[in-house]
Amino acid sequence: MDSRISTGFNNTGRLFAYESYASNLNRYTSRTLGNQGDVLRAIAGIMRRDSEMMQSSMLEGLPVRAIETFMSFSGHNLRRRPGFPSYSWAGWIGGVEVLIDPKFSLVPCDLVWIFWYKLSPGSLMAERVWEEDSDTAIFNDIVRDNGRGISSFLFSGLGLSTSQKEPTFTYNGPSLSYPLLQFWTASVFLKVSDVDVFNQSADLTGSDGAVCGHVLFDGYEETTFFDDNEQFELLLICGGGSILPEGEPSTPNSDTEEFEWYIFSGGGAMLPGGDPSKPKSYLEYYRVIVIEWMASGVAERRGIGRIGKEAVAKSFAPGPVWEEILLG
Repeated sequence: MDSRISTGFNNTGRLFAYESYASNLNRYTSRTLGNQGDVLRAIAGIMRRDSEMMQSSMLEGLPVRAIETFMSFSGHNLRRRPGFPSYSWAGWIGGVEVLIDPKFSLVPCDLVWIFWYKLSPGSLMAERVWEEDSDTAIFNDIVRDNGRGISSFLFSGLGLSTSQKEPTFTYNGPSLSYPLLQFWTASVFLKVSDVDVFNQSADLTGSDGAVCGHVLFDGYEETTFFDDNEQFELLLICGGGSILPEGEPSTPNSDTEEFEWYIFSGGGAMLPGGDPSKPKSYLEYYRVIVIEWMASGVAERRGIGRIGKEAVAKSFAPGPVWEEILLG
């Protein structure tokens, strides 16, 4: 096996570091800050130590080597923190949780396809998030060709062209105090049902009227956004797959024509197995972010959820679409 992927995500020490950082975030965000503007400065020492252990640089408190997983944070009764991005836990007041399964992977993000770019304050051009990390740069050819290039296999059956992955437009809004994330991904439009006001959550239903997912809203009591809309736009951030009874990830089956993907395992980066022209059979769900569009053309997170793989085809119009996003 290529020595370049010997420091993969399933390295025991590395996984412990991610677990440690997730645990630190849970404890830290559950506390009350005297000055909300100090949210990143107050944890700078912990982030610096954990960053070294994870061998990953940070972007607004998110380890870039596991950006999808840490973007999938959740929390109850979260309130928006001004001056910080909604895609990060730093942009929200309240205790957050990041789910990591120590058995094999950085769950819930086994399947990743997004090429992340960041548009920094004062910059006219977005730059690749992954390439800023020298330790991850050696993975770029593997990730590009065999990992993050899987979008065509995931979404081509829905009639989506996913060839565009690089930024095409510039930001012309008000001056920024933090980086924007710029990327392409699939988005769907679903309706909510059985809203639980106490837990600020709801079921998601598709065009057939059946429940196809669940969502936990952020900043529910701070805005009329949830009252003013019947259906919501959700960005697909990453995907997850089957786990065998023993707790091991599913593997390609050579006895059938079904195509499956290796997930993050001892080999490190995600590599395809079998015939890459056939869709994965082990994919079960997608992690999604509820977004609200601002007047500036920037989207902000308004919730985190999970939808079944079949939900994409049940999107209301105009979805599903392959869309360029500026996320702040």
